[in-house]
Amino acid sequence: MAIYKRYKGKRLKRSDADWDKGTWWIEFSLRGEYVHQSVPGARTQRQAERAESQLREAVYARKYDPGKKLFSEFVDETFLPWSRANKRSHREDEQRSVTLKAFFGEKHLRDIKPMMIETFKRERLAANQARQGGPAQAAYSSKCQSRSRLSLKDPLDGLRQ
Repeated sequence: MAIYKRYKGKRLKRSDADWDKGTWWIEFSLRGEYVHQSVPGARTQRQAERAESQLREAVYARKYDPGKKLFSEFVDETFLPWSRANKRSHREDEQRSVTLKAFFGEKHLRDIKPMMIETFKRERLAANQARQGGPAQAAYSSKCQSRSRLSLKDPLDGLRQ
């Protein structure tokens, strides 16, 4: 049972000066559901505990719905319109979102964990390496070497007679 107060992103102790300004938060994991949310209506710890017990009952009864939004819905409804309105590089965001939606599209935002992001990055890197015929760094260094060979074919050619 984790019930605590937060203010400006920090956990508070009763001895903190901002204790009265803080908001109660609930955090627990039950039946595969991770619940971490604020309880803005709770003024006392007992009220926050009651709210937590109600949430636990909802999880047990399988009635808990945190309003999960799919990644693809978020990209289409929120991110891309914002990008078009605020960024010059919105076309790049639209192109990148196709790849991201293919991988994360049917997952809920809450369910995307750092390990899934690392898996995505690893798979993209492996696909790029396979397309280029080797590690990305080796491909880049060989490209640089070939360019330097072309530009400096024979640097002493003009000095010899």
